[in-house]
Amino acid sequence: MNSDPFARPGVLAIFRGFQPAEVGDVARLACEAGFRHIEVALNTPEARECLEALLAMRPELPPDLQLGAGTVRSHTDLDLAISLGLDFCLSPGLNPELLARARQQGLCFVPGILTPGEADRALLAGAALVKLFPASLHGPTYIRMLKEPMQELRVLVSGGVRAENARLFLEAGADFLAVGGSLFDPRRFRTVDRAEIRRAARDLMTRVFPNA
Repeated sequence: MNSDPFARPGVLAIFRGFQPAEVGDVARLACEAGFRHIEVALNTPEARECLEALLAMRPELPPDLQLGAGTVRSHTDLDLAISLGLDFCLSPGLNPELLARARQQGLCFVPGILTPGEADRALLAGAALVKLFPASLHGPTYIRMLKEPMQELRVLVSGGVRAENARLFLEAGADFLAVGGSLFDPRRFRTVDRAEIRRAARDLMTRVFPNA
């Protein structure tokens, strides 16, 4: 397990609602667009099977790909991530018990926060990175305000990130971005030309990293 899979700025692809038979194609598309972090949300039916499918095809994907579980809310969820040897976990909320247990296992655990108080508690609990969710609630300027009194705070923003505002979040101080349904929507994947989805994914990555 990589102790800090989010050491460098990037964009996390959130897969929610995909079927095991199709998740590999979605992963290839994301990687072709430049994504190197993929999360499978555990509130997805057959989430375990999706993760196992991605792990099985890992030799076909970029060697620096980081694979993790999202919506980790219980010890059962954490057990799954540990047993599969995933690189990271994300949670929608702050659960110090899960964070402490993940750290003991050497697994990167990113708790969800919204308020300054939650951010401070996450730091005190040892979080190296927090997930600001939903980021769209207060917009990019909130990140700058949140980090002013806690300059050591590293923030991954999730919820409402799109190609049009992704760069604004980074300029406001976000350390990492997460993109889900606005780009990786199962219904869209099944009905829209995949070349169009690939172009949209590449457009987002180009806007985030224009000099890459």
